Amino acid sequence: MQRLDDRSRMSGDVHVRFCERLEGGFLRATRLVILCKNRERAQDALELTAEVLAALRLRFSEEKTRLVDFNHGFRFLGVQFIRSLAFKARYPPLDLDLPKRKSTAQGERNPEPPAPERPPDQTPPGTLADAFAEAGIDREDFPEATEPIQPPAEAVSHRLDPRLRTLYLLQHGQVLGKESERLVIRANGRVKAEIPAIKVDQIMVFGNAQITTQAMQFCLSERIPIYLLSAAGRYYGVVDSFDTDPVLLQQAQFRKADDAAFCLKLARELVRGKVANSRTLLLRTARKHDVPPLERAALELKRVLAQLTGANSLDTLRGFEGNAARVYFGAMQQALTPDWGFTGRNRQPPRDPVNAMLSYGYTLLFYNVYSFIRARGLNPHVGYLHPLRAGHPALASDMVEEFRAMVVDAVVWNLTLNRRLGPDDFIRPPEGGRGCLLRELARARFIREMEKKFNAPITHPVSGLKLDYRRCMEHQINLLAGVIRDTQPAYRAMVLR
Repeated sequence: MQRLDDRSRMSGDVHVRFCERLEGGFLRATRLVILCKNRERAQDALELTAEVLAALRLRFSEEKTRLVDFNHGFRFLGVQFIRSLAFKARYPPLDLDLPKRKSTAQGERNPEPPAPERPPDQTPPGTLADAFAEAGIDREDFPEATEPIQPPAEAVSHRLDPRLRTLYLLQHGQVLGKESERLVIRANGRVKAEIPAIKVDQIMVFGNAQITTQAMQFCLSERIPIYLLSAAGRYYGVVDSFDTDPVLLQQAQFRKADDAAFCLKLARELVRGKVANSRTLLLRTARKHDVPPLERAALELKRVLAQLTGANSLDTLRGFEGNAARVYFGAMQQALTPDWGFTGRNRQPPRDPVNAMLSYGYTLLFYNVYSFIRARGLNPHVGYLHPLRAGHPALASDMVEEFRAMVVDAVVWNLTLNRRLGPDDFIRPPEGGRGCLLRELARARFIREMEKKFNAPITHPVSGLKLDYRRCMEHQINLLAGVIRDTQPAYRAMVLR
C-alpha cells in the first residue's frame, strides 16, 4: 500500500481497518493494516483513511476496527504478531467477514448460525509458548495482556519498548541508504541489512561509513540525529534538525546559568549522584568478587560525600569530584589482574583495554543523553557544572555524571572481572601510538552489552517508577527542565541503593 501522506507513515502502533463496499447487490470486504509511530498518528491515519474512503464512495465497519499495539499482539490474515515475532496461528481465525448465506430446502437463503466467538487475539494455551520455543525466544519477555494499553506518561510498566533505538554503522565502506520506508545497509554493492525506519531513533556512524542524501534527508525530516565519530569513538559532529527549539525554555536555561547560587546547588547534586553511584558499584563489586580494597575505597567515597555540602564554589566541587575519581579508579585497579595494564583513568587516547572500553562506553552514553536533551528542547551546550566553552555540550556532560558508574562502569567491570572479554580482544598501541582499540568482535560484543544495559528494567529510586536506564535519563532531564522553569522545587540525582 502506498503511503498517503506524512500522517500515515509506518511505525510502532497498528491501526486496523476493515473496508466494505456494496457492489452489484453483494458485499465485498477488504482488510488492511496501517502502521503508525504512536497512537496520535494512528488516530490521524484513521481520520485520513475515512476521508480517502469517502472520496471513493467506500465505508468501513466500525465494529471490525481495532487500534492495537505490537507489544500486546494482534492477528491479521491468520498470522499472529507480537513485537518482532510473527507466526502462523494454530487455531481457526475469527470470522470477521460478513455472515455467509446458504440455501435451505425451500430455496431460501438464511444466514449460518454464528460460530462461538473467541475473544480477540486470545491465543489458546500452548500456542504462543510453542511459537516462542520454536523461535528461541523466552515467553517471559512478552506481556500477557492482549488489549491495547495506553498508560499515562508517568505510569509505565517494566516491560517497555526500547527508547532511542540506535543503528550502529561500524564497518568501513558501509553505505546507509533509504528505500521506501526502510533503511538499507550495503557493503561492496550488496545489501547487508534492511531495517524498518520505524525501528530507528538515532544513528551512530563510526569510521568511514557513508550515508546517502536520501537517507540523510529522511532522518532530518523525522528528527533522527546522525552522530559522526571516528572508529575509536572520537566525536566529529551531529546531523540534526533544529527547527522546533522552544525558545522560552532555553531563555530560562540561559538565565539560570548566570545564577551562581543555582549553578552551585545543581552541580553539587550532580556530583553527589556520581560519587554515590560509584560507591554503590564498589560495594556491589566487593561483595561479588571479595576484593577488600574496594570496601576501603567505598568508605573514602563516603567521606567525600560528607564534604560536598561544604563546597562553596564550583572549583572546590570539581576538586572533590576529581579526588573521588582517583580513589574509585585506584581501587578498581587493584581488582583487575595485571595483564589488563590498567593503572588508572587515562584518555585522549586511552592506553589500555579498560580505558578503551570506558571511553567508548562514555561516548555512547554521552550521545544518548545528548539526544534526550535535544528532544526536550534544552540547549546541550549550556551547562551548570562543566564550564562553557566552544564546541563542548556542557549540559550533556553534566547529565552524564550520575549515570557513568551505574551504566558504563557496570558493563566494563562485568566484562573484565568475569573475563567475558580478555586483553587479547584489543589492539594495543605501540609506544607513543594513537591508543588502544577494540577489535571488531569485541566492539560488537561491547555495544551489545551496552544496549542490554540501556534497556535493562529498574525502579527509579526517587520516583518509584518502573523504567529502563534510558527512560531514567529522560526522566532526569525532564526533571531538570522543570527546575529550570521553576515548576519543580529542586533537582534530585538518581542514586542507586
